[in-house]
Amino acid sequence: MRIIDTFLFSEPDEVEVLLIKLNLEYNYIDKFILNENSFSFQGDFNGLYAERILETDDVFQAFRYKIHVISNNFKSNNSNLNISCVINISTL
Repeated sequence: MRIIDTFLFSEPDEVEVLLIKLNLEYNYIDKFILNENSFSFQGDFNGLYAERILETDDVFQAFRYKIHVISNNFKSNNSNLNISCVINISTL
């Protein structure tokens, strides 16, 4: 059995929280799926940071092979919008 953890990443200020999460769960999780959107839930543009941070910051080197980043560019001012993403986990 494989354990896959999915979570949202929304801004570069969350890097420390991401690092804590990875350190605490590393031995128990087979794959991390980080989902990032370039817009906030309020529709404000945030940009995409996750892949750049993971590739350039050496503190994430030990975790890179376990992380799959999904980058989205969905903008909505409708709080009822439900966006789903289906992933073929056999490819992870």
